[in-house]
Amino acid sequence: MYRAVIEALTDSIERREAVALVTVTAGEGAFAAKVGNHAVVWPDVDRTPVGALDLGSLESQALADVRAAIADKAHRALNYEVDQGKVSLFVEVQRRPPHLIIVGAGHIAVPLAAIAKISEFEVTVLDDRPQYAHAARFPTADQVIAGPFRAELDRLRQGKPVFDNDTYIVLVTRGHQYDVDSLLEVIDDPLAYIGMIGSQRRIRA
Repeated sequence: MYRAVIEALTDSIERREAVALVTVTAGEGAFAAKVGNHAVVWPDVDRTPVGALDLGSLESQALADVRAAIADKAHRALNYEVDQGKVSLFVEVQRRPPHLIIVGAGHIAVPLAAIAKISEFEVTVLDDRPQYAHAARFPTADQVIAGPFRAELDRLRQGKPVFDNDTYIVLVTRGHQYDVDSLLEVIDDPLAYIGMIGSQRRIRA
């Protein structure tokens, strides 16, 4: 069982999924034998936890509280007392790193990618020019993609996780029209941030 918990947790972290490891840290009465139980829990109520807390009638309330902690992106200690005894849980929320997608691999993108990585972002760089979009130019990036802007953004959207409120996009392509095209591709996604830069001439355009 413990191996299944570790494998499920590791897999979710690698996929950048929101997830929590829950451990029974203390128990009295009927819960004394539950100390040390673990479970991996996801925010989706339809996804069955891996592992077993084995809390009986408290299980549904505990899982709801765990999912609230995941939504808040914060570790949490949970304590319950019922007729059968007392039990304490620790919820260790595995926060996935925020994901920065830099659209454009020109001179601005190089230091931006490096600074973002230092700031503990997962970094993706995208450009339609292979001579710019390559790992040697962006050694700290997690992935560097050479391909059409809109098509590659759509492909990234289909990945795990989908574009969400942990995803940041900066548009710094070589031309204003490419910025606009890329913006139109992502503007309706529930992103944390979309940023563009431009000269006064570009802004007026």
